[in-house]
This record gives sequence, structure tokens and C-alpha cells, in this order.
Amino acid sequence: MYDVYLKKLSEQKEPVEIIVIGFGFMGFGFVSNAINIPGVKIPLIITRRVKETTDLLIEKGLKAKI
Repeated sequence: MYDVYLKKLSEQKEPVEIIVIGFGFMGFGFVSNAINIPGVKIPLIITRRVKETTDLLIEKGLKAKI
């Protein structure tokens, strides 16, 4: 069933935008997996540690800005 959802996501014209609230252990794990799913975009991460989160995302090769 999971493959059906992934196929539908990748066929959409516009990506599904997901906002992540909290970037602790689970938030980082979610983002790490979600960025590899075609048709999913994460335009915003809300966190208490903005500088550290931005630095980590850039270190991991992702686009991030404050």
C-alpha cells in the first residue's frame, strides 16, 4: 500500500508541503526521510534552536536559511 501512496505523490504537479514543528531526535529523523520522497516539500521547520538547526541542515547538505 505504501508504494501506491509514493507513486501518487510523485505524479502530482504540485508537491505536498509539510511544516515540521520541533527538530529534536524525531523531527530530524522525519526530515531526513521525507526529503527523499518525491512530491514532498518541507518549506518550514519551527524550532527553539534556530541557529543549531540551520547549521545542522547545511552540514548535511540541505538548503536552509534563518
